[in-house]
Amino acid sequence: MTTVGYGQIYTVSSGQSDNNDTILSGGVEVISAGGSSTSATVSSGGYEIVYAGGTAAGTEVNGGGYLIVLPGSDVTGTSGTGNVVSTGVIEINLRTDSVGLPGTGPYYQTLYYGAVEYVLSGSTANSSFISSGGTEYVYSGAAASGTRVYGGGLQVDSGFAANVVVASGGVQQVFATASSTVVSGGTQYVEAGGTASASTVSSGGEQIIAAGGSASFATIGSGGLQIVQGTAISTTVSAGVEIVSGTASNTTAMAGGVVFVSAG
Repeated sequence: MTTVGYGQIYTVSSGQSDNNDTILSGGVEVISAGGSSTSATVSSGGYEIVYAGGTAAGTEVNGGGYLIVLPGSDVTGTSGTGNVVSTGVIEINLRTDSVGLPGTGPYYQTLYYGAVEYVLSGSTANSSFISSGGTEYVYSGAAASGTRVYGGGLQVDSGFAANVVVASGGVQQVFATASSTVVSGGTQYVEAGGTASASTVSSGGEQIIAAGGSASFATIGSGGLQIVQGTAISTTVSAGVEIVSGTASNTTAMAGGVVFVSAG
C-alpha cells in the first residue's frame, strides 16, 4: 500500500503487484508492462496511467481524478465518478510530472525531453511539434496532421499521418499510412505493411523502404536519398539518388538524378 503525493511519480514495474495504493492530487502512478495494481484510489487531481501490458483492477476514481487507459492495457472493475480516459490526445511527461488532456491543461502539443503524445483511435492531433527526446504515437484509427519532427524527435505512425515535416535528425516510422511527408534532413522509415505517398525528400533526408513496405509518387530532390528494399512506384529522382535492391517501377530520373539498381 503506497501513497503517491503531490509532485511524485510512482511506478509499478514488471513483476510488481500493488494493492490499495492512494494517488493524491498532483501525484502520478504508472502501471508499466507486467505490473499490476488492485483496488487503488485516485483522488481529485491525481492520475493513474496504465501502459500496454499493465493491469489495473478495481480502481476507484474519485471526482476530478483521472485513470488513463492506453492501448494494450488491461483495466477492469473501475468505479467512482472520476474520469476514465481511453480516447483523445494525451500528452505525458514523466520527467516533469505533467499530464495533458485537451480541455484540462496543460496541453502544449510541443513534445521534448521525454514527453510523449498518444493519439488514440478516433482522434486527430494537429500541428504538434516534436523536439529532441519527444515522441508522438499515432494509433490505428487515429490521425496526425501537420506534425513537425525535429532533431532527436520521433513520430511512430500506426494510423494516418499527413503533411508531416521531418527536419534534420528527426525520424518518422510508418507502419500504416503517411501522405505528403516532407523529409528535409531527417529520415522516413516505411516499415513492412506501411505505405507512404507523395513524400518529398531533400537536403540530406532519407526515405528507407523496408521489405514489405511501399512508397508511391515520391520526389527525391537535391541531397535526398531513397533506399528501396520493398516497393517504390512512380518515384521522380530530380536531383537526388535512388538505390534499389527491391522493386521499383515507373521511375523517372531527371537531369542530375541518379538511380542504382542492385543485380538480381
